[in-house]
Amino acid sequence: MRDKLLFLQKTITYISVVGILFAVSPVAFAADIPFEDHIGHDYEDAIEFLYTEAVLQGYADGTFKPDNEIKRAEFLKVIVAANFASSEYESFAGTSCFTDVNADEWFTQYVCFAKAEGIVQGYSDGTFLPDRNVTLNESLKMIYEGMNMPVDDPDAIFKFKYYSPAAKAGYLPDDLKGEYDKPMTRAEVSEVLYRILQDKDREIAVDVASVVNSDIDLGLIPYKQAYYASCGTAALAIALSGELNVSEEMIINKMITLGMYPNNAVSKEGTVYVWDNPQKVFVGDYNGLVSANMDKISGYGFLEDPLEILAKQWARNSEKFKGVTLQFIAQQLEEGNPVIVFANVNAISGRVIITEPSPYTIHWVTNDGVSVTAPLYKHNLVVAGYRGTIEDIEVFYIVDPFYGNQVEVTPEQLSSVLSGYDFSGVIVKF
Repeated sequence: MRDKLLFLQKTITYISVVGILFAVSPVAFAADIPFEDHIGHDYEDAIEFLYTEAVLQGYADGTFKPDNEIKRAEFLKVIVAANFASSEYESFAGTSCFTDVNADEWFTQYVCFAKAEGIVQGYSDGTFLPDRNVTLNESLKMIYEGMNMPVDDPDAIFKFKYYSPAAKAGYLPDDLKGEYDKPMTRAEVSEVLYRILQDKDREIAVDVASVVNSDIDLGLIPYKQAYYASCGTAALAIALSGELNVSEEMIINKMITLGMYPNNAVSKEGTVYVWDNPQKVFVGDYNGLVSANMDKISGYGFLEDPLEILAKQWARNSEKFKGVTLQFIAQQLEEGNPVIVFANVNAISGRVIITEPSPYTIHWVTNDGVSVTAPLYKHNLVVAGYRGTIEDIEVFYIVDPFYGNQVEVTPEQLSSVLSGYDFSGVIVKF
């Protein structure tokens, strides 16, 4: 089975023809949550968390309906659309893989693709029962198989194969424990997914589109960021690792000591949101604990000026740059200086793709009246090497703090995601 594409850190997409909509929204960071019927629900935090990730919406009538049950076909579309490119499953439309899955159904491509991938098998009588409510165990099977998550015992009976590792890992709230055949509600599914996506220790299977994992020894530690919005501090830890053992926590503590942590809360003046300036401080809470309420929203990070100040605490010759070329970056690498770049990446249907720019932006005004417009999915990458010559670059070697791994990208791919920030970043020089 091919690698599955990660549900982005803390995201999931529900889409169905009957009105269940969780979708990427360009204004999720700039608008109040559009429904209120989740307030006071046991899983309110999970629902709000998924919404704040700019991928969750409710019904058209302004409700979320947290206690509505989800059908098997609807939930399967969640898994397939969030973990695979549409080009992989669209060819299954017009086919028939179960006796009750006709070629002209809206869900056919998802069900038949999932069957081919081994995510679902159906029942012994040849049916799939797409309109039946999905149970806890069925949803866990789809999640584990769709996200390529390992199980403790591949030969265990179905009742315990996915339930046992989920329960042991703490993915199940108390009221779901032992409820193997319970039909799942929208809120319950949100809670389980929220817990899984919050688990930083789980094994993550990643497919970053056309990006190929790199086995080249770059001389840097591919550190995985510890907090949701901390790619900047994690990238700096990676860039410093060739010379120094500096942890992300040390960098964050230094950031706070230097007063680069925001001391003013976000506020709203009419229809305009007031937030900190990412060229002065780290905008938001580095621990990623966010609320769907814009008055508490957090987690954007920072830009060139704060990163340069932090880098100079350990590598005093570090300097920021903007408006450069890929050849400029390659020249820095030639001189032995890792380069941290600001990348405008894409995040669609629970996927982060570091070779495609996001089509969405967010807008706010700082306390001193500066208007900020930025790509919604800002990310820091460490460019640690390249292959070819400065005049004819074949690939760049990247260390990605979100995944904590090394990848290769073409000059065209890197150029595409760097253009969103005008080819800006920081050169780490000792």
